[in-house]
Amino acid sequence: MKHMKKLLALLLALSLACGLLPAALAAGPAEPAEPHAGDVIINAANFPDDTFRSYVSSKFDTNGNGSLSASELAAVKTMICGGMNIANLKGVEYFTALTELACFDNQLTSLDLSKNTALTKLYCFGNQLTSLDLGKNTALTELDCFNNQLTSLDVSKNTALTELDCSYNQLTSLNLGENAALRQLACYNNHLTSLDVSRVPFLKDAVENGTKDSPDSKCDCYYSSQGTLYVDNTVTIITDHSTDLGCYAFDFRSGPVERPDSVVMDELALMMLQGKIGAVTENNVSRIALDLDGSYDFSIYPKDGKYSIYVDAQTNLRGAYTLTVSEEIREVCINAGVDYYSTVTFQYPSPWNPFTDVKEGKDYYDAILWAYYHDPQVTAGVTATTFGVGKAVKRGDAMFYLWVAAGKPEPTLTKSPFTDVTDPKAYYYKAILWAYENGITKGVSATEFGRKKTVSRRDMLVFLYKQQGSPAPTLTQSPYSDVTDPKAYYYKAVMWAYEKGIERGSGGKFNGKTNCLRETVVLWMYRVLAD
Repeated sequence: MKHMKKLLALLLALSLACGLLPAALAAGPAEPAEPHAGDVIINAANFPDDTFRSYVSSKFDTNGNGSLSASELAAVKTMICGGMNIANLKGVEYFTALTELACFDNQLTSLDLSKNTALTKLYCFGNQLTSLDLGKNTALTELDCFNNQLTSLDVSKNTALTELDCSYNQLTSLNLGENAALRQLACYNNHLTSLDVSRVPFLKDAVENGTKDSPDSKCDCYYSSQGTLYVDNTVTIITDHSTDLGCYAFDFRSGPVERPDSVVMDELALMMLQGKIGAVTENNVSRIALDLDGSYDFSIYPKDGKYSIYVDAQTNLRGAYTLTVSEEIREVCINAGVDYYSTVTFQYPSPWNPFTDVKEGKDYYDAILWAYYHDPQVTAGVTATTFGVGKAVKRGDAMFYLWVAAGKPEPTLTKSPFTDVTDPKAYYYKAILWAYENGITKGVSATEFGRKKTVSRRDMLVFLYKQQGSPAPTLTQSPYSDVTDPKAYYYKAVMWAYEKGIERGSGGKFNGKTNCLRETVVLWMYRVLAD
């Protein structure tokens, strides 16, 4: 019934317009004027649909010269071309003064109205539209796109809308958060499961204070003196704010988890836009990193359908960080009918530890997690669940750790001087060449690097010392009973490490000849290289 009344009104307007034709014809044919430069020629290039081109020519070419002048175009405020089997409305963009367009019951599959910014009424029902972009039509007050193939409809820019009919489409959602002026809405026969009218006072009044009828077995009608709403009776109508779920607490040590709620990511994204956090990329995966104390303290990034969390072991803020959901994000949730957390508390006494042989409380605990989470990763475990505490380090691996921690600089050497380092694709190849050319270490002989040989404690400390530029220690007396010769190649490195707190030995001895273990290498690097 609603559509029948609207159609009759449109046909009446059309018949009245046609009634003026005899009077115009009685005046006799006028000599067609020549087109002026800048006129829009009524041809197939500008109006490719034959029917629409004929309609435009007969209705708006008032002087019959086969073109549309600026004054002729400006005079067109209303265009009624419904039920004419038109398949293409290209050319409508020239009518920039158009305020009302009725192109209902045609064969349109697309409709570009981006130039028709003065449009206040649009009746495009009964076509085959799969999309409808009305972002430029901010003056719209009435929209009828009933009976099309729309899968989505964005009316967030159409804040002046008072009437909307989008029934008989394929919509799965409809956001009315910006449409507070809306008084009449018909959205039945779609795929909606919920509809939030909490921000639309007239429709909210119809639901909460009005009368409810059921025109058929599937549709409900709510109406009051304020507004009218037609909706499928299977749709949940939300008239109040979304539920606040309270506080969500997450302990980072529990490892990768599903995100607790999308509002967390929304809030972090907002903080990023405000400059409070920075976005970085890791392995071509977007990551959001939060800066609490001058360095990235924790970051959340999607991986394999889950959100992995990294916490900087050096963060000065221990205990918990509470993220309070802002008013902007709260409004987004309310408008979308989404539940939200008012605060999200992140617990981070330490990063997630994947290794069963790395116990909290050990002096190397934070160092191993630093190496594991370092970007790029200094070293993983010897297996997925064990780091390899107690295992000796090989010379080739030691160079690789130092090289990665330095940022993987490209060596200038193009050929290896060592017979046991020949494969340019090997993980250690560039690291050993870099170490060799920077004077960090030479080979065990003129032609052999000795990459598979274990590293002693004193050699590893020398490598690290040279990588730091061989700074002169201030100690003049060795604290170790087994480090007494100032001429020994490792003497200054051991003194430097002692006074910097990198290594203090055990029982008055340095034990430099023993193998350097994986946890010790990482601990020394951590104490020297970690920010």
